[in-house]
Amino acid sequence: METARLEGGRINLDAPRFDQSTFLGRAKHFFTVTDPRNILRTAKELDDAKELLKQYRYVQFYFVLTVVFRII
Repeated sequence: METARLEGGRINLDAPRFDQSTFLGRAKHFFTVTDPRNILRTAKELDDAKELLKQYRYVQFYFVLTVVFRII
């Protein structure tokens, strides 16, 4: 299944990739967001990954604001 995208081609991190109305879709979603390899990561690596997601969301938010203000 194609990843949900926003205007401009950016990935929508808030939308699930799989159909949540089916058991198989929910199972696929669970197994993609639950990664047991994270147990082997250091706290700094996990914090760096969270910071990277925050930065991506900020750019995503900024992009949406820019589009909205261009329309207005």
